[in-house]
Amino acid sequence: LINPIYVDRFLHQSGDVYAMSDMVFSAGALLAGFVATSLVSPKNQIKGIALFSVAAGLLFTFQITNRSLPLFFLSYFIIGACNASIRIHRITYLFSHIPNHIIGRANSVFFMVNVLERMLLISLFTLPFFHHHENIIWANGVLAFICILAGFIIYFYKEKLAQISVSK
Repeated sequence: LINPIYVDRFLHQSGDVYAMSDMVFSAGALLAGFVATSLVSPKNQIKGIALFSVAAGLLFTFQITNRSLPLFFLSYFIIGACNASIRIHRITYLFSHIPNHIIGRANSVFFMVNVLERMLLISLFTLPFFHHHENIIWANGVLAFICILAGFIIYFYKEKLAQISVSK
């Protein structure tokens, strides 16, 4: 929802830049499949999630002032890599901490929380304020805040999260 408006209203570019940014994001996500596990060891999945969350947040912060297309594409490439890396580490963490007989139910709960969060953010970002002139950068600021806050919270509780094990 945010990226096409960001490209149009803030970067003052057309749909081809938006389409290219999606391709660059996807390329970053593909790279994450190869790099995520080599950058962060399996024992440090929680740290990896926190690190990639903060990195994505910093890149969303960077996009608030950036108007350079090459830097926009580079930041979107890295955001794509961070997004996929977080997913890889999160799923690996869940599979190693939740037994098979309840993973489906746990996954359903996480899926519903994800859907509700997305609905909340989409509802927020469809407000007219974000579509007026260049105000879409405030949406990037909200995303940056969420990512950085989540990264710090996860990092702060990393020891407790590492000890969590759902009983078999």
